[in-house]
Amino acid sequence: MRQSGTTSFEGGTPVPFELHVERTLDQKLVLTLLFDGKQGAEADIDFSPRDGGASTLIATRIHADRSVLRPVLAGTSKARLAYAPDWMLNLTFKPVLQQLATQIEQGQTASFDGLSEGEAEARWESNLTTEQREEVSQYQQYEATRPAVDPDADARRYESGNSN
Repeated sequence: MRQSGTTSFEGGTPVPFELHVERTLDQKLVLTLLFDGKQGAEADIDFSPRDGGASTLIATRIHADRSVLRPVLAGTSKARLAYAPDWMLNLTFKPVLQQLATQIEQGQTASFDGLSEGEAEARWESNLTTEQREEVSQYQQYEATRPAVDPDADARRYESGNSN
C-alpha cells in the first residue's frame, strides 16, 4: 500500500492521505492513517510468540476519530464506518489478524489481502459473543431505520447557498 497520495471512496471527494508505520521488529506495529493532515484512525498491533514460537498471539486496538472520518466518507457506501464505535472496528479487524497470524506461522510474508468482504464479515460474525451479536443487531436495526441523510453534505449545501 502506498504511504501517501490522494484517495477517494466510491462517490466521495478526493482527499490527501498519509499512512505512517512504526515498527518494533517482532513485537509491535502502529499504523496511523491521516486524511488531509488530520489523524483519522490508528491501529496498535502487538505480536507475542507462543508455544516456543510455533504460534503468535496478535492483539490490536483500533481508534477512529469520527470528526475526521465523517467528511472523508460522506456520501460514500462506507459512510456508516464514521459512526461505528471503536469496539466494532476492533472486531471487524479480527479476520485480518487471523490471516496475518497464519501467514506468520507458515513463514510467509504477512499481507492484508486474500479475504473477500463476505468472508471477512462471516468470520467476524462467527467470533462474536451473544451480547456482541445483540449489539450488532441493534446497530443494524438503527442503520436500517435512520433517515438516509448525510448531515455533513446538507451543511455544505446550506453553507454554499444551495438549499436543494
